Amino acid sequence: MGRQSALLLLGWLALMVRPGLSSYLTGSGFPWEGCKLSASVNRWTVTLASYSEDVVRGSRACFNFGYKPLSQCTPSGLRCCGENHLNKFKLYIDPVCNRADMFNITVNGNPTSAAFKEFMGGDLSKPTLKITNMFIPFEQINTTQLCFSLKGTANNGTCSTLASLANPFTREQGVLEIGMYDKKVDNYECCPMFIFPLSVA
Repeated sequence: MGRQSALLLLGWLALMVRPGLSSYLTGSGFPWEGCKLSASVNRWTVTLASYSEDVVRGSRACFNFGYKPLSQCTPSGLRCCGENHLNKFKLYIDPVCNRADMFNITVNGNPTSAAFKEFMGGDLSKPTLKITNMFIPFEQINTTQLCFSLKGTANNGTCSTLASLANPFTREQGVLEIGMYDKKVDNYECCPMFIFPLSVA
């Protein structure tokens, strides 16, 4: 049974954290990288525009991107996240999920296959699935939509819903955790975190 659920993005904390430490939203440690996490330098927004869920036949999610006014960024000598290209969309996933569980990935209706499952630093406790090489320029971010489908159990899908895709650590908190990345320039990269409530446990 497909059902539509437009979920609002939970607010991220206005908290400065040091790069490479735990996510400031869930304490998961995601994304375990040296990019700038702080909400104070972020201008991006992301909303779950539509979500149809069917465990057996498969689910489909679409995310809309946007940006906040410049006045809401305190760059502290750095550039604000979102003033460069939007390059990657990364999800903190359950380690049992596979790249093959995600298909029909589109950016503004255009198909892409640039998506990969990886274990950060080869650590099996740090599974992620990233959609990359999007190269969306700043002036197009607020008109960009990213969509993907999850294979249902009828087609041997392992993770057929956003709830089953989420890592068990954040699933217990009732959220899916994602990161958005700009394109690294002068060895500086932004990767603010976002969380979305899960409709199914």
